[in-house]
Amino acid sequence: MLIKSLMAITLATCSMHLQAYLYPFQTPVTNYLKPIAITEHDSGLPYIDCIYVINLDSRADRWHRLQPVFEKMGISPNRVSAYVGKTITKEQKLDMFGPYPIRMPGPAIGCLLSHLSIIKDAYERGFSAVWIMEDDVEFLENAGVISKLMEDLTEIDSEWDFLYTDTNCRNPEGGYYYTGSWEFARPDQNCPPYEVLNQRISVGSDFEITNMRYGLTSYILTRSGIEKLYRYFTHVFLWVPVDVDIHYIPGIRKYGVTRDVVTNNRIDLGSDIRNSAWDNM
Repeated sequence: MLIKSLMAITLATCSMHLQAYLYPFQTPVTNYLKPIAITEHDSGLPYIDCIYVINLDSRADRWHRLQPVFEKMGISPNRVSAYVGKTITKEQKLDMFGPYPIRMPGPAIGCLLSHLSIIKDAYERGFSAVWIMEDDVEFLENAGVISKLMEDLTEIDSEWDFLYTDTNCRNPEGGYYYTGSWEFARPDQNCPPYEVLNQRISVGSDFEITNMRYGLTSYILTRSGIEKLYRYFTHVFLWVPVDVDIHYIPGIRKYGVTRDVVTNNRIDLGSDIRNSAWDNM
């Protein structure tokens, strides 16, 4: 009871401060989402309707590297061809950023559009839960753990939306990339106090409420999470990278695990989907 009360207070506090201006119409970002072909209709895991892996056509080596891993884990992901960020024109950026200054280069925009295209696909197909990964993923535990984690989190919070399968985005030095700042909020968006933005509250032994972090290497979305992300990103203009902007979605019930289960590969570090040419605005 104490855990649930603490969790409710924390989520309510975050939601109270996250007051993004959502337009009553779909913004132009919707026009840049692309259809996705699903070939693997059985994920291989209980509770997961579909698994998506974002991969650039130019990095087929990463997709091939993952095939024996997926086979060993007994899962069947769908490859999603990532947006090539450098092909996004200045005119397209102006269209998607609307009243805001352009703060992201093409690769970061391409990353956002890749994730959002998947979310749109999951939304339209009516999926109840999906697993989304980038192509620099590394499995530290068996994929079957994911279903058990979903069961356990549902026991704690039956209305959860989002679950990271790692504690944070790993860096090459053996540590993690952390972030937490009010500077990421849109000009027309209230931001939580710094202490709220950065706090993590343990919920049982395996989970914590996660308010701010980097990386979207691997995460699970429930139906409500799919709906919240889709409705948010199609009713705002672009502002910051997707892994930061998701923290500003009002009412999102977002958790992380307390150990790295599936995370980013430190050897082949950083997804080329977005980690290139930040000097090419």
